[in-house]
Amino acid sequence: MDNYVVCEGISYENGGISSYGQNAVAPVSGSNAVTVAPPSIKNIVYIVEDAIADAHDISACGAESVAVDFTAGTRRLVAEVQSVVRDRRKTYVIVGRNHATNCRVEYALRRAGFHNCFALNLFARSGDTFGNIVKSVDSREALLPYVLQDRSALAHLPILDYEILLNRNQPPVSSGFAQLDRYLGGGLYPWMYTVGATTSIGKTAFLLQMSDQIAMGGHDVLYFTLEMSETEMMSRSISRLTYLECKDQGLDESAGKTNLGILDGGRYGSYTPDEMEIVRVARKRYKQFAEHLFFIEGNGNMGVAEIRDIVEEYISVLHTHPVVIIDYLQLLAPFNERMTDKQNVDKHIDELKLMSRDLRIPLFLISSYNRGSYQKEADESAYKESGKIEYGSDVLIALQLQGMDTEGFNPKVAKKSVPRYIEAVIVKSRNGYIGQKVRIEYNPKYHYMREMREDEKPCLPGTLGYANETRDNDMDKRRYAMRKSTRVAVSLGR
Repeated sequence: MDNYVVCEGISYENGGISSYGQNAVAPVSGSNAVTVAPPSIKNIVYIVEDAIADAHDISACGAESVAVDFTAGTRRLVAEVQSVVRDRRKTYVIVGRNHATNCRVEYALRRAGFHNCFALNLFARSGDTFGNIVKSVDSREALLPYVLQDRSALAHLPILDYEILLNRNQPPVSSGFAQLDRYLGGGLYPWMYTVGATTSIGKTAFLLQMSDQIAMGGHDVLYFTLEMSETEMMSRSISRLTYLECKDQGLDESAGKTNLGILDGGRYGSYTPDEMEIVRVARKRYKQFAEHLFFIEGNGNMGVAEIRDIVEEYISVLHTHPVVIIDYLQLLAPFNERMTDKQNVDKHIDELKLMSRDLRIPLFLISSYNRGSYQKEADESAYKESGKIEYGSDVLIALQLQGMDTEGFNPKVAKKSVPRYIEAVIVKSRNGYIGQKVRIEYNPKYHYMREMREDEKPCLPGTLGYANETRDNDMDKRRYAMRKSTRVAVSLGR
């Protein structure tokens, strides 16, 4: 018996994908089929179209089945299937008359974490129905090759079509950093991003500001803060906004308030009316986008499973796909206390990668560096407990001091400077630029980062040029002081 697959084309309307076209039935030769060892029929659940279920009772074959209305829209159909599908250890076979619909359900189940599911190529040739197929085999085990024998890309073209439709309805999210968006292919996609840096470079400040900018664009952010409290994160954002308010009003930045200046209520009594007004305006600006920010504090034992449960519940209740940020990777609860740190991190990466793909969310991880990479330019080997981090991440972003590639660079001097000049380096990207650098002027006092223009060329602290310039400035100051003292002595008649 020839195997037939039903492939649907895509119809285009006004230059965009609007719907699926007519079915096209094409034979597939047996030589192109891939035989997969069938699992035990006791572990198989058939998700069957109502009309087929009426035609033949699958339970007569000794298998478990669930009847579903396949005429519902894709979203309703998937929701109905997910409401009855629970056990991820079982194999799920989707049986409907329209193979494209079967593939869409298979795709959605795989995205939801049910990776052992398959769409049955149910074809309407010579009046065949699912019941006739079942009757044509002499044993229940013989039924399984109909389900598993063809796994070709041709059979799965409807899944590609469905992915295209989903991407049309879920455009990339802007990070709020224009240059970074450009280097990442237009924004943030449902990928896993890992941001790494040494201490005191601004990893949390970078992603917190990005979170605020994403929220300003009306997109939700779930920020899992495993180190700092929710109030500290909010006060950092308000501190940044006081600094920006000072700049907008042309005031000296000293009128802005630091993180402690926002948190410590005892200081408010010493603030001038103008300073209190700046804090009030900053809080008002924060309220305009704070409804899109959700901070979830770690309690010392938060692991990937708990994070996934929270994100899944959020998506099911609010029907939106947030940007997820985990701060940070090395503070996640271990999967197994007996595993080494590297084994636990590898497991974390595997599960988080699946989560970003299954739930279709941009997922950011903060990772620390190993100490051997503190004094050198960032590369893939710099990430702590490295191995799966660089291989599993879709995008690797390294934050480092500008000038790290300069001979004679002194990072200790550069770290102490205000502002601090850093850069976000795209170390790895599966679908974008590699090696591009986004230069940033960072004010650590107010946790503010500004993308620098390409024509900006400051004299970088820690470099030889900066040292020479500083030495020259010091000499000029000494010469001026000597000339001034001489003029004073002459005027006094000494």
